[in-house]
Amino acid sequence: MSNTYIFLICLGMGIVTYIPRVLPLILFSDREMPDGLKEALKFVPVAMLSALIAKDVFFRDDTLFLSLSNPKLLAFLIVIFVAAKFKSIMASLVVGTAAVFIFSLIL
Repeated sequence: MSNTYIFLICLGMGIVTYIPRVLPLILFSDREMPDGLKEALKFVPVAMLSALIAKDVFFRDDTLFLSLSNPKLLAFLIVIFVAAKFKSIMASLVVGTAAVFIFSLIL
């Protein structure tokens, strides 16, 4: 493959990724979003993060892994408590990382 071909492929991929992000801004920038849509869009980041976390914590090799020998599950339970108690992202991250490390060594 030539460098020109690779460059054109990269340029095409950039355009294809850029258009879906910019097109709604161009088409709907002068309109106000309905309140129902605004409310629904507030839950998108939480839903995405929950899906990523659930896949990592509850599954191993595409099978459900709900066991006390699952270090991520044990760390998750601790992080839920820490997050509810202290309401601090930094505390949750530090405790969660340490818990996964420690449980991985023990189990």
